[in-house]
Amino acid sequence: MVVRRGPAALHHESHNGWDTARTAQRLKELAARFAQPDENTRRVAVFVDDDGVGGGVVDQRGRYAFAGCSAAARARAPREYPNRRSELWFSLAARAASGELDLTRLSKRTAVELRRQAMAPRWHVDDRGRRSMEGKEELRRRLGRSPDDMDALNLAYAGETAADVEKSGDTWV
Repeated sequence: MVVRRGPAALHHESHNGWDTARTAQRLKELAARFAQPDENTRRVAVFVDDDGVGGGVVDQRGRYAFAGCSAAARARAPREYPNRRSELWFSLAARAASGELDLTRLSKRTAVELRRQAMAPRWHVDDRGRRSMEGKEELRRRLGRSPDDMDALNLAYAGETAADVEKSGDTWV
């Protein structure tokens, strides 16, 4: 789980083995903790990887602004990327290159792990000239674990707004 405001990542935490109800509850707690004083907690955008168990988290959103984001979905820029996953990874790299990614508020341990996961993927240009990330399973085998921390960071910087989600037809609260 990654919380961000503007370019700054404010909080990171990682959990394994939680059921969807516990995960949804923790996301609601984080929305309340990090909402601005004048911001409605239930309107804080929460993007959830819903390619599997995450769909159950989105289902338990209640009146909170949880939106599912499928890495397997069509890219928003399909001429550049074959899927949303590739687009998220390359978009975050571009954000970092342009100085629009601030991880200084995260612990050193977290930053080291994020860097390890960020530098691990292999990519190629497909037959249509699009940049494509290797599959998550291949990356998991090479890393010895799932790149969940980077996946969470990618989602935190997905650049989507509530209006974008509504217009795109993605899962919306």
